[in-house]
Amino acid sequence: MNYLLNLLEPHIEKLKTLRMKHNLNFLFSFSIRVMNNESPAISIEQKAIGIAYDLNAEFDFDLYIL
Repeated sequence: MNYLLNLLEPHIEKLKTLRMKHNLNFLFSFSIRVMNNESPAISIEQKAIGIAYDLNAEFDFDLYIL
């Protein structure tokens, strides 16, 4: 997620403008594959929360138990 956030960060203001102008919605969607009955852990760092807040974005996590 940090790689994606680093790519987006310089463009936050432009994305906010586009969101307002075109009535866009932003969603960070993740697919998590759980293998061997492992217990998944999901944590979201402050940086990601801040960027999502700035963009009025949502998070979506899909867990696939394999």
